[in-house]
Amino acid sequence: MTSKSITELSTKDAPAPAPMPVFSRAIKANGMAQTFKNIVAILEAAGSDFTQIVKLNVYLKSYDDFGPMNGVYITHFGDPKPART
Repeated sequence: MTSKSITELSTKDAPAPAPMPVFSRAIKANGMAQTFKNIVAILEAAGSDFTQIVKLNVYLKSYDDFGPMNGVYITHFGDPKPART
């Protein structure tokens, strides 16, 4: 049996999720963030998908993460890709 490592990601330098602090900003599980899977679930629940995203904000802790993030980004978005900051 493998052990699971699940950690809530937070920082005092960013506001708590609105409308109240009952949501997590992000969850890191076994060294991997769940972000894209969460976005897919939300979009599917709304009858939508990644092709309808027109803008995406990406927050990186280190510039060293830019290359790996681009690799994931490319696998999830077709052309035209959404605007990104």
